[in-house]
Amino acid sequence: MKSKIFRLITVVAFIVVFFPALTSQAAAFRQVDAAADSATISWNDTYNKVVQEYHIYINNNSTPVTVSNNTNSYTLDNLQQGCAYSVLVLCEMDGKEYYFDSVSHNYIFVKTKPKQMQEKNYSVTWNKNNSLEIEYLDETAYTVDKNTWYKFIDGVEFQVKNLDGRTKKTVSKAVNGSFYINGASALNSFSVKAPAAVRNKGIKYQLRSYIVLENGKKIYSEWTDTKVLIPQAKITGLDNYGSGEVQVKWNKVDNATGYTLWTTDDGGKTYDKAGTVNKKTTAYTISGLKKGSNYGVLVTAKVKVDGKKYNSQKSYYMYYK
Repeated sequence: MKSKIFRLITVVAFIVVFFPALTSQAAAFRQVDAAADSATISWNDTYNKVVQEYHIYINNNSTPVTVSNNTNSYTLDNLQQGCAYSVLVLCEMDGKEYYFDSVSHNYIFVKTKPKQMQEKNYSVTWNKNNSLEIEYLDETAYTVDKNTWYKFIDGVEFQVKNLDGRTKKTVSKAVNGSFYINGASALNSFSVKAPAAVRNKGIKYQLRSYIVLENGKKIYSEWTDTKVLIPQAKITGLDNYGSGEVQVKWNKVDNATGYTLWTTDDGGKTYDKAGTVNKKTTAYTISGLKKGSNYGVLVTAKVKVDGKKYNSQKSYYMYYK
């Protein structure tokens, strides 16, 4: 690209004389579509009759892709999924290159379709008060320098189904901001209230991420594999039953084949198994507790779904003193 800044004065004068007035937004080039291995850009076609061709520079390559003045779009192919590429479009007139306008002086970043979220990079926890806590990492965030991680995905979609596979809730949550201070800050979280239809029963869930193009189109990743999450049994009572003993009462979890009781005396860092009972039991007396000690108590359920057994997470406990 030869002395483009100096030739800008010439092209501005040329546009004033021969071109109708255009807003910067109308003349700028933009991304309008994306796939796993491609990205499509578009620009204003007002100049098609006076320019000889368009030059597209990708990732600072010195040799551009040349396209005819009969088109105002181009698809970059053979790209990698979940990656960003810098792109610049210039007009050629009389053997010289010109910018469209002041906005198009800079490269734009185009993105391919996000990759499917990796299981190690997201988690869903069923907390008390039937709150589903979703945490995920923007694993495709790309680094331009050593200090700034720019946002890749624009948000995620979270889908909740009952254990029969019927969708009960779908939530889209946008990522805040445009960049992260470092890689660790690419970790995002949000909460969703569990639908009434799945409370005390369990859910199947999936996640997918998305990017939003300048024309408003959303490009989604593939859904994650379906996972099952079983809530802890809701404790309804913790009562003294004798010296060093406490009676625990809870509500049934649908389709439970049994329950396990746990205690913790270090704030949930470790848990000790206090006992197991069958699916018909909803009360149990824990003994051997040290007088004057503080204990957290929880009840996990074991449920069979589609022939597989699942246990509740140990995500919270009821405090007993």
